[in-house]
Amino acid sequence: MSNFHEMDSLPHEVLEPFIQRRFVNYITTATLVLAIWDYFVLLPEEVALIWPSRWTLSKCLFLLNRYSVFVDPIMLLYVLMVGNNEHSCSITGQIAGYICVIGFKICQLILILRTYAVWGCKLNKPLTILLFLYLCLTGLDFWAGHKYIAGLEAIIIPGAPGCALVATNRWVWWPIMQLMIIESALIILLAYKALQHFRIGRTSLITVMYYDGLLYYICIQVTLIANLVVVLVTTVALKSFLIDLQRVFHSVLCARILLHIRRVHKTDVLQSDETLPTMALATNQRSFYLDDMGTTDIQFYRSEGTTIVS
Repeated sequence: MSNFHEMDSLPHEVLEPFIQRRFVNYITTATLVLAIWDYFVLLPEEVALIWPSRWTLSKCLFLLNRYSVFVDPIMLLYVLMVGNNEHSCSITGQIAGYICVIGFKICQLILILRTYAVWGCKLNKPLTILLFLYLCLTGLDFWAGHKYIAGLEAIIIPGAPGCALVATNRWVWWPIMQLMIIESALIILLAYKALQHFRIGRTSLITVMYYDGLLYYICIQVTLIANLVVVLVTTVALKSFLIDLQRVFHSVLCARILLHIRRVHKTDVLQSDETLPTMALATNQRSFYLDDMGTTDIQFYRSEGTTIVS
């Protein structure tokens, strides 16, 4: 009872970061546990499908996304549970924040590359508009992210281990909005191309890409909306406790999508070895499949009476 009376006697500016640190401790620990669990669950598929493949931009981005996800949660846990110097805690927390921003960008680049491949690896009008939008929003995103991260302050609470990271502004709302806008544009482009493919016939790879992409979009949008509400509604001291969870959630779902695509693609290749090397399809149609998560492997070429898969 005496502990409760002592806490009641503490000033509000001390209690608030203490409560915020408890929330962040629990969420950051759960975030790291989620990342570790997902890593070992997917490790056999990664070893079988990713490691033997040739080195491409997609593979590099996948591995960066897969392994950088552990860096910022570990740094945050060090700050929250071990750090004992306000200056070093602030610097470490800010570095973790920049790594988090880069992690979001890696996920977006992977999904943009997937959309680029689905659209035939050509910078047509929709993709050019998307790329221009992405570059413009990314500049603002890094600016807002820097403003937010620069405002992170570390506070040491007497009698408690570690530091409490307190955000002094709400600029993180813009990177969240940027994610929502780009993710929406990507799912629209993917759905449009998927509908074109479905008019030809339902292939396993494009079906997986569409449904996985749709599920990914729904999950990410729900979590982004929750994060946006937390940022705009809660107190300044409590608004950042879901950001790192959002980053790991992005990374986990993105890795699962790419591994699923690669697994289905490998199955299709093995099945195609057991069938005829070419088949007749409807005319005036063209499609692209993925290889190594970013390059075109199978293309539909127009001929006078048929389209040949090579």
